Amino acid sequence: MDNVFNVDGSKKENINVQNQLYEMKSQLPIIIEMARMKSEYQRERYITLKRQGFTDEQAMEIIKVEETPFG
Repeated sequence: MDNVFNVDGSKKENINVQNQLYEMKSQLPIIIEMARMKSEYQRERYITLKRQGFTDEQAMEIIKVEETPFG
């Protein structure tokens, strides 16, 4: 694969890197949506903890260490 050239004779970039970049770009909307969902989940969890009587500090500590369904 080291001898792959463009039509103009210039050497092409590593095809594996190009494929990886393409995959990352195609997954970006999903990653952004998951981040939005995670933040909404954490906000609701924080509000619920506060309603249950936890202090701001306690609720934040729980949110920091707690696993979410979104990773």
